[in-house]
Amino acid sequence: MNKTQLVEAVALKADLKKKDAEAAVSAVLEAIADALVEGDKIQIVGFGTFEVKSRAARQGHNPLTGEKIQIPAAKHPAFSASKALKDAVNKQVFSMRLDKYLKVSRIIKRRTVANDACDSAHVCVNGRPAKASYDVKENDIIEIAFGARTLRVRVLNIKDSTKKADATEMYEVMNEHD
Repeated sequence: MNKTQLVEAVALKADLKKKDAEAAVSAVLEAIADALVEGDKIQIVGFGTFEVKSRAARQGHNPLTGEKIQIPAAKHPAFSASKALKDAVNKQVFSMRLDKYLKVSRIIKRRTVANDACDSAHVCVNGRPAKASYDVKENDIIEIAFGARTLRVRVLNIKDSTKKADATEMYEVMNEHD
């Protein structure tokens, strides 16, 4: 992911205009860089720690000539990931398009019907209207309005395919009301 893609992701997740997301991302990166230049340590709980580390002077070898050279001491920025971030990276998080999830879990029988429901804002994920292309993740809360009836489910797991009898293992019905 490059900076442009990061800006787009921030704009999407924070519901910001790209211009505002660009300003926010640039400000965060600049603040981190400024703190590191000052020698400060930046700790972001649940993410990690940015700090400046020192590398001692040492003796090395010129790879072309093989002669010994003196490498001076230097400072370098370093990042240490938090346990939460390491755990998140090591856990395989599966996601699936919302329309496909609704079909595979058999909450909605046909994918085209799921698409139409999303397009007409009858499907919300985590309290917000969601497009059919939204990536569903475990623990998302999906609300589907079928006319006057509303179904609210929590995503328990994501499978590419499942038998009809096992489909209900993919979600937990939280409430259903007319």
